[in-house]
Amino acid sequence: MIKKISLLLSFVFASFVYGQTAKSTLDGLSQSYNGEMNASASYAEYAKAAKNKSVAAMFRAASAAEAIHAKLLNEIAISSKLSTAPLKATINAVKTSSDVDNFKSSIAGETYEYTKMYHAFSKVASAEKKIKMLLI
Repeated sequence: MIKKISLLLSFVFASFVYGQTAKSTLDGLSQSYNGEMNASASYAEYAKAAKNKSVAAMFRAASAAEAIHAKLLNEIAISSKLSTAPLKATINAVKTSSDVDNFKSSIAGETYEYTKMYHAFSKVASAEKKIKMLLI
């Protein structure tokens, strides 16, 4: 429960700073879920391609963390009764490169998450007055 609240509070914070749109709270959750699942898949591939064992371990850990974020978003969608079915993701093909370029790609993806993707969720959830419902 505390993890869900922390995740949602970060969405609310982002809503005051950044801008992107979502059609509904469920659409925002779905976009976020899709992004987290794609990040997890990307980091798993980066780990496989890593030339350095420590870099590979970091990408494996990041992949696992992104999968946890996606699981939490799915749990929020179901427990708040916004969806009766699990959220779905379309996993994009992952292009790997050097460790440095994979880090740069990861930074760009994480920056997108906190500047755009989560804002889409929090802005619409606030407008639909679903934030309080999601915190219960």
